[in-house]
Amino acid sequence: MNDMALEACDMPSSNDILLAELELPVRPKWRMLFRRDAPIELEIGIGNGEFIAAMASMRPEHNFIGVEYALHYLRKARNRVVACGLTNVLLIHGEGGTCLSKLFSPSSLSSIYLNFPDPWEKPRHYKRRLVDEPFVCLVASRLCINGTFMMVTDSHSYAMSALELASSINALSPAVGSNGFCVGVPDGFATKYYRKWTAHGRQIYMLRFAKTGYYELPEWVSQHYPLAHLEESLPMPHVIIGGQINDWNIIASSIEVGVWVQQPMLVIKCEEVFIERDGNGLLLSMLCVEGKMQQRFIVRALSRVGETVVQIHPACRLNVTRGIQQSLGVAAQVLMRIANLKQVKRSNLGNAVHRWLGWDVGGTE
Repeated sequence: MNDMALEACDMPSSNDILLAELELPVRPKWRMLFRRDAPIELEIGIGNGEFIAAMASMRPEHNFIGVEYALHYLRKARNRVVACGLTNVLLIHGEGGTCLSKLFSPSSLSSIYLNFPDPWEKPRHYKRRLVDEPFVCLVASRLCINGTFMMVTDSHSYAMSALELASSINALSPAVGSNGFCVGVPDGFATKYYRKWTAHGRQIYMLRFAKTGYYELPEWVSQHYPLAHLEESLPMPHVIIGGQINDWNIIASSIEVGVWVQQPMLVIKCEEVFIERDGNGLLLSMLCVEGKMQQRFIVRALSRVGETVVQIHPACRLNVTRGIQQSLGVAAQVLMRIANLKQVKRSNLGNAVHRWLGWDVGGTE
């Protein structure tokens, strides 16, 4: 199962300010979560929460959302926000790019802050940097008109790369200096890494851009961020096959684990196969890598009178994407081939995935 799904079990109760990205729908209604309608400012990678707490204190009329993947930092940030008595802050456990693509509609953010992201300084690791072309496209899409993007880093190469990317988007205009870049930060700026790196004598660089025109997110960004163009959550996928499987041990012993699909932006892998405890069904431990998104989950296959149901195990928490739909469809194909079953009776995978699988499904849901 996805590691973040397991960690979500450690999330606080729903009346806390700490939320799990996997528990939130696509494009949640922030007005209801904050219990008010106000401009939203987002910080990605909040660390111990020092920056977001300071900003939220200075701007009580705005709503603030902080995203952090490391739970130990997130708990420190929650404690800080609570200690400050702030009621205009929500914190999210999740990966920054995934949260930006999933949780925010176009033109919905008044500010996006990125303070000291991992620089990945070695050239062979540049591809791991958060700020790349698809990410900057997302930033331009999610900012409202006159909304600003600010990035602070101690890495000159990272700053120059981000500057080049931001400068290439016509809808973004420099909001500091002549080109959106400067050495140093505004008075009052304080984070743990700012103090650490300045104490070591390192220069700090800042980029600041404002959105000054309409921007439509390119379709190709969804190849990297599969949730980027979704307007609502997709239903949990399932396939119903005509025919019943009686001996799951034979099926399990015939399934080859390993990579089932390998394409430039999609990898589908079966990692392990298990028999249900009562012997009446199969569990497939699956991995789907879709652009920048990697998800682990369990496919469950059960037979009932005259048909076999292939679905995501109900204990799994994941983001339903086209890649997840494709993974479930490929798992169903494998079972059909081994069990010599020919008919897909019903499926909610959608026409595009049906065509990709080569299915002609009469019972599309």
